[in-house]
Amino acid sequence: RMCELDPFAGGAMAIAEVCRNLVCSGAEPIGITDCLNFGNPERPEVMDQFSRAVDGIAAACTALGVPIVSGNVSLYNETDGRSILPTPTVAAVGLVTSREDVVTAPFKRAGDVVLLLGEAASGGARALGGSEWLVRTLGGKLKGEAPLIELAAEVALQKLVLGLARAHLLESAHDVADGGLATTLAECCAAGPEDVGARIELAATPAPVDALARLFGEAPSRVVVSVKAVAVDRVLAAAKSADVPATRIG
Repeated sequence: RMCELDPFAGGAMAIAEVCRNLVCSGAEPIGITDCLNFGNPERPEVMDQFSRAVDGIAAACTALGVPIVSGNVSLYNETDGRSILPTPTVAAVGLVTSREDVVTAPFKRAGDVVLLLGEAASGGARALGGSEWLVRTLGGKLKGEAPLIELAAEVALQKLVLGLARAHLLESAHDVADGGLATTLAECCAAGPEDVGARIELAATPAPVDALARLFGEAPSRVVVSVKAVAVDRVLAAAKSADVPATRIG
């Protein structure tokens, strides 16, 4: 969906997310493979999508310092002249230096503090662009602008999360992606062997669209973490030092 709205941003977001998933697990991304699925490249608009998506992938790989080591391309994916959505699929492998560094997504215990690391580069209606919420609200139609991705902010966030994992300061970590922050929090509550709920409080917003964007927008460069109460100050200090916004939300 993001590539349909903005192929460059969509390609970059795919790389950012697959690497973000790894650092949230305590692993350093070291290599990526891709499968680039597009429509008929003989159509100028499809070739433009393909070219711009590859540029976005390259920009994100360069920023994050992770190479594409293999891949393939699947073209002419269409039915009755209608192309599939431009879909750069990527898979990444990461290196865990110690078993103790591994972090998982579910909340672990009552009393831990929930923090949101990073912030969306887009707000309001643009933050909802391409989101599952907006598409469902519009009856399956894809409209709007894709949210922005700021690669420098993404790099800073991923370095921070990996450093916190290796310092054993994180009880859980899960990135904000499909479905937005509300879905991420629900997954953190329900993904583990024991359901551990959370009480979450977000700052007031100036308009309803901003509240919807905060809950359901899928803009990149955000991670939900939980930490022990005694570790909160250290985590917030590390985030400040890394110039990564950090907010206590529950």
